[in-house]
Order: sequence, then C-alpha cells, then structure tokens
Amino acid sequence: MAKDHGQNGRHQLYRRIVTIVAVLYLATMAAVVVLSAYLLRSYNNELYASSARYMDIVSADIADALSRIQKTTESLCLDEDIQKDLSWMYDNPGHIQTSRYRRLVARHIIPYYLEFVFKNNYIRTIDIVPVGADGIVYGDAAVLSSYDTADLMAKLDAGPSYQWHGETDGGMTAVCVARIRRITNSYRRFLRIGDLFFVIRLDDLIRHSLTTYGYASEGEAFYLIQDGRVIYPEPDSPVDAELLAPFDTPYRVAEVNGVKSVLVSGTIEGTDWTYVYSQSYHDFTSRISRRSTFFLMLITMLFTGALLLSLSGVKKLLSRLPALMDRIRAFSRGKLLPSASDSADPEYPDEITQLNDAFDDMTKRVMALRDENYEKELLLRDAQIGMLSQQVNPHFLYNTLDTINWLALKHHAEDISGITRALASLFRASAAGGKQLIPLSEELKLLNSYLLIQDTRFHDRLNYEQHIEAETEDISVPALCIQPLVENAIKYGVENAEDTVTIRVSAARSGEDLIVTVENTGTSFPEDLLNKLKNHVIEPEGSGIGLTNIDGRCRLLFGEAYGLSLDNRAGCAVVTLRMPAEKKREERLHAETDRRR
Repeated sequence: MAKDHGQNGRHQLYRRIVTIVAVLYLATMAAVVVLSAYLLRSYNNELYASSARYMDIVSADIADALSRIQKTTESLCLDEDIQKDLSWMYDNPGHIQTSRYRRLVARHIIPYYLEFVFKNNYIRTIDIVPVGADGIVYGDAAVLSSYDTADLMAKLDAGPSYQWHGETDGGMTAVCVARIRRITNSYRRFLRIGDLFFVIRLDDLIRHSLTTYGYASEGEAFYLIQDGRVIYPEPDSPVDAELLAPFDTPYRVAEVNGVKSVLVSGTIEGTDWTYVYSQSYHDFTSRISRRSTFFLMLITMLFTGALLLSLSGVKKLLSRLPALMDRIRAFSRGKLLPSASDSADPEYPDEITQLNDAFDDMTKRVMALRDENYEKELLLRDAQIGMLSQQVNPHFLYNTLDTINWLALKHHAEDISGITRALASLFRASAAGGKQLIPLSEELKLLNSYLLIQDTRFHDRLNYEQHIEAETEDISVPALCIQPLVENAIKYGVENAEDTVTIRVSAARSGEDLIVTVENTGTSFPEDLLNKLKNHVIEPEGSGIGLTNIDGRCRLLFGEAYGLSLDNRAGCAVVTLRMPAEKKREERLHAETDRRR
C-alpha cells in the first residue's frame, strides 16, 4: 500500500507538472498567434504604404513624360519659323503659295517628332491645324478624327493653355491640346494662328512605367480617371463604385467587382487625372501569408518538440523519486536502505541526487546522535550505579552510626558525635538517589557535612572559603556535583601538601547560566586533563563518580554547551562547572527521562 501511495504521489506530481507546462505552452502559443497576427497586420499596412509610395514614383514617371511632351508642345508653339509660316497662311488665305508654307511647317515639326519617336515609343502623332487653311499641315488625320476637336477647343478656351485629354480610337490614347498664337506681329499680337495636338499611346506609357518599377503590366489593374469618368484603360467603361469613391488615405482595402482588393490612389502632376491602382488582396498577401503560416508551423513544431522533450526529462527525473521515498519510509521503520545516488554528472549533481546525498547525511547524523545518546544513557547509568555502590545496606549503616553517636554523647565526646552526624548526612544523601536535581542550598549542606569530617581530619592544614550569591541558592543542580570536586581538591591538594591549602567554592549567575567554581592552592592540573580522562589516556583515580562522570551528567542533562572546564589561575587549580540558571526543573527532567526510557 505504501508503495502504491508513493507511485500515486509521483504520478500526481507528474500530472501537475504536465498541467502547468501545458498551460504555459497554450498561453505561449496564443501569444505567438496574437503577436504574429499583429505583426502581419502591421507588415501589411507597411506594404500598403510602401506600394503607395512606389505608385507615387510611377505617377511621377508618367507625369515627367507628360511634362516633357508639354514642354515640347510649348517649344513648338513658340518656334519662330512655325510662327512665321502659320502667320503667312493666316494673312494670305487661299493663296497659291499656301501648299509651300504647309510643307515648311511640316519640315519644322519633323525634328521634334523624330526626337520623341526614337526615344519614346509611346508617341503617336503631332498634329498642327492652321487657322485660315484647310486640314492639317502635319500628322495623322485618322487619329485626330477620333477626337471631338471642337469640344477640346471649348475646354481649352475655358481652362489652362495646355490640357491633357484621354480618348479612344480603337486603341488607348491621350492628347495634349494647345493653341498657337502669333507673337511676332506687334499690331496683331497673340492672334490665334493654329492649334496643336500632341497624341500619345497612353497604354504604352503606363505599361512602360509600371514595368520599369516592378509592377504587373496588366493594364486592367491601373485606372486613370478624369472629371469623374474613366479614361484608361477603357474610356467611359462602367467600373465599380469603389474605384471612383474618394480616398481618405493613399490606400485602402475594398471589394472591387466582388474581389477583395488593395487600392492605391493619387494624382498625375500637371494634369487633372487621378490614378487608382488595384491589386488582388490575395495576390498581394499570399506570399506573406505563406511565410507567416510556415513560421507558425515551425514555431509550433519547435515548441511541441521542446514540450515533449521537457516532459520526457521530467518523467525520467521523477522516476528516481520512488527509491528515495522508499528509503525514507524504511528509515522511519528503523531500517536503512542503501543509497540511490545515480547522477549522470557526478561533478554537477542534480537536485534528486542532492536530496539523496542530503538524506544520507541526515541518516548518518541521526545514527550518530542515537549512538551518542545511547553512550550518554550508559554514562548516566554508570554514574547511578557508582552512587548505588556506595549505598551498602543503608539501614544497617544508619543504625550503626546512630549507636556510635549515642555512645559518643554518653561519654561526652562531642567531636566524635559531630563527625558521626556529618557522616550520616552524607550516607543519606547518597542513598536518596531518586532525585537527579536538587536546590543548590541542599548540595551545599551536603558539602558542609563532608567538610566538617575533613576539617576534623586535617585541622589547620585545610582552610575553606565559600562565596555563594543568595539568588543562586534556589537554582537546581545535579545531586553530588560539587562535593566530588572538593573531595578531588583535598585528595590532590591537602593530603600531599605540607602547608595550609585554601579551598574556595563560589556560585554566581552569568546571564542565563549558573557558574560554580572550586579552586585550591598548592596544586595544578596537567594540560588537557579532562579530555585525557575521557579518552582513557589517563585512568581516573579516587571517588567513584569523578570528574568525567560529573561532566558527562551535565552534558547529558543540559546539553553540550554545559559541563566542566579545568584551568590554572594565579597558582590555583580551578574547576568551573557551568549549568543553566533554572529553578524547579525536577518535574520536567523526570518527564524527559521517562520519555527516553
């Protein structure tokens, strides 16, 4: 069941990761689609604007060609020779020499015509019709006959001196109309002496300009409009209303003849013509759409591939979790399974490997702490056994000491009676073993009983001083923790000394701690004595409890920050005992001891 629970937990984690990754994937793809649509629309608008700018160049090219023709027309109208010959014909109507002057006018026109014909294949004809003479003096009468010359002249009288008009003669042409006025005869100055018609192939000019700048040459995509009517490609042909509608911007997208189209509009400079260039929206955007579709497909494939690889990697990574979970469960039951660290790169381990390593370190520390606590428990038991070893039939000893005390009093031996009472107090304390912690005041009473016996023994060779702060007397201390220290000082100081030895016992608070010091003159501690005793480099002597037992009891009861420290100061051997300055800890300590058992 536990294994199934672990597998379900792993699958649940995997499903959560898959859900998060899928949501991120869908959100990213949605953002890509929206961004692509926005960029595509922006790019299309830029293309529309670019197409409008290029059409401005095309229209400028057409306007430039028309301007050159207009300047040539102006040169013809101001040519002195043409002026002179047309004036003679105007002044001499019906004269026999008229045909000669007609040939002279034609001869003056030919250089202009040839210059345009050889450079521009869209020139159709240059016609001059003299006033006062029949017919034209030069040009193609058949082309000119397709125009309503009277209407053109009427428009010319009402408008600018030079005008362009689009007409048809079965093809697609346009004509520049101008009047030739006399400027050489002062008394009849600006008299109309002829009319000039400069006819061009409009379709050739437009095709040439569109092709030059990379546009399709199909004429039906390009429209010229004059006075609200189409003059190119088919004059007066019915067209969609969208072509004739005014433009707020140089371009727009509209339905033309049922087909979605991109329309670009502008004017031809120097004329009153408006152009509209129409291109299929599909043709205009198909290449962009194909590239955008390819881009989206590529992004989708890349993201999908990355998603699948990520999920595969996550699944492979999570597949190593059950082994770690099994180890954790086994450890909770007291079993220790072997390590499962299997990182592909030992130099840079992944997180699962680090978890395994951390768990290994944790188990090692837990095992070490367990062993250490076990050793401390043994130490505490040894200390208790050492104390019990001194409790040899306590009732028999109490009765014997009471008998000795009664006999001493009977024979008026007060000193023997005092020693006997002190010894009885010591035995009672050692036999009381139920309490591990007692108030400092009780420990000092026990110490005083012990010192009474030793003072009787050593008399003037022992000088005892006691400095106890009143606020420390209620602080709980381990039973029999100070008397063995004083006993040790007497054993190594007083017994082997010829002079008087002073022993001082002090107790004071230091922050949250209680500091008890026992110092004696006449002796000193060897270097690092306590560690040597702990490591059995030096075997302990003397009483059964000893320095190591007191230190071990304090560390076991209070923690590693507490216990004994030994040093030599000012000719004295000093033992310092550090304990927490807490009061009434006996109940808590009993509860902790019961829990450990």
